[in-house]
Amino acid sequence: MGVSRSLRTTARQGTILVALFSLTSCAFEPAITPIPWPTVPGQSFGQSGSPPAPGVSPIPIAPTPGPARMAFQGAEDLDCGSPQVDDPRYGYCSIPGTNQYYIWVPCEGPCPDSPYLGMQVRRVDDSSELQRFINLANQRSNSRESEGDFRVVGVGLGLGEAIVGALTFGGACLTPLGAFSFGTSCLAWFVGAGFGLGGIGYSDYRANEEGAEAVGNEIAMEDTFSSFPEATPAPPSQ
Repeated sequence: MGVSRSLRTTARQGTILVALFSLTSCAFEPAITPIPWPTVPGQSFGQSGSPPAPGVSPIPIAPTPGPARMAFQGAEDLDCGSPQVDDPRYGYCSIPGTNQYYIWVPCEGPCPDSPYLGMQVRRVDDSSELQRFINLANQRSNSRESEGDFRVVGVGLGLGEAIVGALTFGGACLTPLGAFSFGTSCLAWFVGAGFGLGGIGYSDYRANEEGAEAVGNEIAMEDTFSSFPEATPAPPSQ
């Protein structure tokens, strides 16, 4: 009984040893398929796979400024004599010792060829067109002067009306107790105020009328100016 048990134990141990030997000899055989990796082609020194950096743009250069132009002051900027209308926008003057005149009007648009900012000046011979320009310039000058006079009169009447009216209204239209009294003196006050307002309105009307006439003369002067040859020499800048 003991012998058979010993044989069974020996047989079991032998079986285990055979199994271990089998696992040791064949269970760890490598069976892995290698993965193909792409190879990078060789490159010369100093090159890389990244795209070249964009070139640096040149520094912008500021445009060269043109010759400086000065504001036109009228006859004082020119070698002028009489007769003349010395206005910085629309005027004329004779050139001493010659039969010529300087005439000037504002530019209708940019005028880069003029030495004066926003103004065009021409030197012209005496002619019927020049006399027309001179007459228009005289009429415009008179209209602008009259416009200014009427504006001053209107402002003066308005201030006088306000001051005198405020000082005299109480004595003319209020009783000693402060009640309103529409008597003869108050009626006279309102009549006087009405005349004052009428004078203000008339002055404003006449100023606007003279201003409109001046604008019409300016348009006619510009048209006459354009009839002179563009090649007429302009005065040199001073």
